[in-house]
Amino acid sequence: MRMGTIGTAVRATLALALLAVACHAGIVVDGLVHERVAGFGELYTGTVTIRNAEAETMAARLYQKDYLFYSNGSNVYGDPGVDERSNASWVTLSANYIEVPGRGSVEVGYTVSVPAGDSLRGSYWSLVMIEELPEKGAGSTQEYLLPQRSSVTQVLRYGVQIVTHIGGTGERVVAFTDRNLIQADDGTRTLMIDVENTGERSMRPNLWVELHDSSGSRLGRFESAKRRLYPGTSVRFAVDLTAAPSGSYQALVVVDNGDEHVFGAQYGLDF
Repeated sequence: MRMGTIGTAVRATLALALLAVACHAGIVVDGLVHERVAGFGELYTGTVTIRNAEAETMAARLYQKDYLFYSNGSNVYGDPGVDERSNASWVTLSANYIEVPGRGSVEVGYTVSVPAGDSLRGSYWSLVMIEELPEKGAGSTQEYLLPQRSSVTQVLRYGVQIVTHIGGTGERVVAFTDRNLIQADDGTRTLMIDVENTGERSMRPNLWVELHDSSGSRLGRFESAKRRLYPGTSVRFAVDLTAAPSGSYQALVVVDNGDEHVFGAQYGLDF
């Protein structure tokens, strides 16, 4: 996900820029999630397309990270291959440094080698980080690529998720971990629902709420946007209930993965 003048969750999946670079087009990455179903011992390949929106040649470096995210808004970019469900050690990049010509593009290949054996279940993932290198005069490329630096340089980063699903394996289970009704001074009303993936398989569900009044009549259905959930991660779904009149309700909350995997909870709401 790119941050800068456009760095919001609406535009992409991950917020990965450590420091925003304002009013700058620069490097652009196409396709931030690469998913593949693969079997034990299978080897597969893919490409990441990196474009340059500027007229002059720009450089970028590529490296790997593990990635976890939680409903409280925190993100963890760990050392590659450490997390239990990391596939970083399976991934080999064709390049760690590229130069992209002005208004041009470069494709970087990757190979994923799934371990043999039948101990794997569900989904495994990691990030390929693509980091735009500073312009001339902000430090040499050689200096910038050193693993440790004493100075601080504004950087623009993308994170490309490489996701491997092991066949059809992996249980799909979620837990409803928290809820909070927020009523703002401007009259807007938002139900926040925290959901954790406690299973083994990645999902991308949406969450919707049905409100029923004290007589049991259905008031309506209120939906949130889809969110990606990896095993062990959690997200916060936001459901706009502003259109519902004040009253006491039973709220049926449904996490719907768009297949046979549907999960529900019921809460009382007063507003």
